[in-house]
Amino acid sequence: MFSTQLHVNKIMLDQLSSRLKKWLNLSWNSDNTSADPYTCINFNKTAWDLYGPIYICPFISQANEKAVTSQAFVAAEVTAYRQYAEPDALATIDRIKTISRTHPSVPFQAVVLAPSYSSKALKLLKHRGITALNFDDIIGENDGKLLIQLMQNLINPTRDPSALYNAAINGNIPGELGSLKGTLFEILIYDIYKKLGYKSIFNEEIKFEDKQFEYDVIAISDSEVLLIECKGRDAISSESPHEIQKHFGDRLQHFNAYCAKNKLHQNLRKRAIFITTGFLTEDCYKVYSGAQKQSDCELINKDRLFDMLHDPKFKKIKKIIDRFYTG
Repeated sequence: MFSTQLHVNKIMLDQLSSRLKKWLNLSWNSDNTSADPYTCINFNKTAWDLYGPIYICPFISQANEKAVTSQAFVAAEVTAYRQYAEPDALATIDRIKTISRTHPSVPFQAVVLAPSYSSKALKLLKHRGITALNFDDIIGENDGKLLIQLMQNLINPTRDPSALYNAAINGNIPGELGSLKGTLFEILIYDIYKKLGYKSIFNEEIKFEDKQFEYDVIAISDSEVLLIECKGRDAISSESPHEIQKHFGDRLQHFNAYCAKNKLHQNLRKRAIFITTGFLTEDCYKVYSGAQKQSDCELINKDRLFDMLHDPKFKKIKKIIDRFYTG
C-alpha cells in the first residue's frame, strides 16, 4: 500500500509541476505571454526530510533591461491519497521555515496539493500564505472526482466501487494520467470476479525463497484459485509476449511453490489468467500455446472479457472499458 501511495503522489507531482511551470512562465512578466524557456531550470529537484519528499520547483532566472537577474522558486508538497489534515499543515509550515532559512534572499511561493483539506488545515495554510490546491485545480473537475474515487478504492478495495464507476463514466483520464488506467482496470477486474462469487484479493505481494511477485488480483472459490494479471491498454497497443510468459511461467510456479510449502489451498485447482484489452500479436498466441502444454492457464482478450460480462450487473463496467480501453 505504501508503494501505491508513493506512486500516486509521483503521478500528481508530475501534473502539478507541469501546471506550476506554465503558471510561473505566464506570470513572470505582465507584458510577456511567457518567460524565455531557456532561462528556466527543469523542475526536477526533490528534498527529503522526516516527513518525506517535498518538491522544489527550482530557481527561475530572468534578466531585465538593465541586465539585473531575478530569481524565484516554488516549494510544493503533495498528499494525493488522503485528506490533508492539521498535523500535515503544521509539518509543512516547519518545512517552509527551513527552506526560508536556507534561501533567505530568494522569494518563493509555497503550494500544497491534496484531494481535500480539513478546516483547521486550511486556516493554518491561509494564515501562512501557503496556497492550497485540489485535484480540480490541476486536472479539471470531472477528472479530479475520478482520481479521488480511484484513491479511495486503492486504499480500501473492499468498498463498493459504484461511486468510482460513476466518476469514471463522466471522467476523462487525460493522456498525462494514462498510468492510472492500468490501476482502474485492476479494480474493474477485482470487482468483476467479486460479483462472479469469488473472494477477491487486490494487489497481493508474496515473497518466497528470495523472490517476490505482485499479483494484481487473486480470486478464490470453493474449487479453484485464479491468479489474474490485468493489462488495461488501448486496443491499438500490442501486448507483450514476455509479460504473458512471465505470468504463465515464473509467477504461477512461484505461487504453487509458496502454497505447497505453506500447505495453502491444497485441494484447489490453481490457474493463471491473463486479461488484456490490448492487441494480441501472433507471438502472444505462440507463447500462450506453449504455456498451455506446461501449465493451467487462460488468455482472455477484450472480446472474451465482454462475453463474461453479459449479465446486466456488469453494464457500468462494460461502459468504462469501452470508454477508456478501445483506443
